[in-house]
Amino acid sequence: MRRCFNPGWGVRVHGATGPLFRLAFCFECHGVRLWGPAVPAGQEGFHAFDADSAPARELLRRFRDTRSGAQGPSGRGGDQ
Repeated sequence: MRRCFNPGWGVRVHGATGPLFRLAFCFECHGVRLWGPAVPAGQEGFHAFDADSAPARELLRRFRDTRSGAQGPSGRGGDQ
């Protein structure tokens, strides 16, 4: 696994009272960073993921679709 960690995509998860956590994905080095107030102790930081797996490729496709202005489940393009 390379260690470039140049995340091009991310997810922000909010609850009723504010931000819960964030994920930043680098599909080059297969790394994801997890952080935020709702992340349990010891879970924050960098983790590996299989960027070549079918679910990861589908996630990347969805990220790329938002870049083109496609509508996501929230009805907003670009900031799911």
